[in-house]
Amino acid sequence: MGKTMWTRLGAVTGLVVAGVVLMGSPAAAGGWAMSSLDAMPEPVAGEQVAVGFTIRQHGVTPVNPDADGGEPVAVVVRSASGGEKVFAARQVGPTGHYVADVTFPEAGPASWAIRQGWFGPHDLGVV
Repeated sequence: MGKTMWTRLGAVTGLVVAGVVLMGSPAAAGGWAMSSLDAMPEPVAGEQVAVGFTIRQHGVTPVNPDADGGEPVAVVVRSASGGEKVFAARQVGPTGHYVADVTFPEAGPASWAIRQGWFGPHDLGVV
């Protein structure tokens, strides 16, 4: 191969590498989200409560992060005894709005979070 062919091959390789970098996953491209509850539920141990929430990319734009094959949206409850329960959420109404039927398994404090698809989880603190 001549010098011109190597130059062209290098240029094409550079364009391919640049394309792969620029087309990285949305999460790697500054993807973050936050979730806000419709209302704070008043959980009673052993009783199911509907928890509604909206996921907003960058805290602004409602988004369905599981629509593109991401991890399913869910509510995760960790009880004081260390047990963890995952409650699948379903998309209801406008874009970004979900509802999960959650049962807090035992009395006492529990930490909980929302799994936001391919976004990281959003911690809701302790209830």
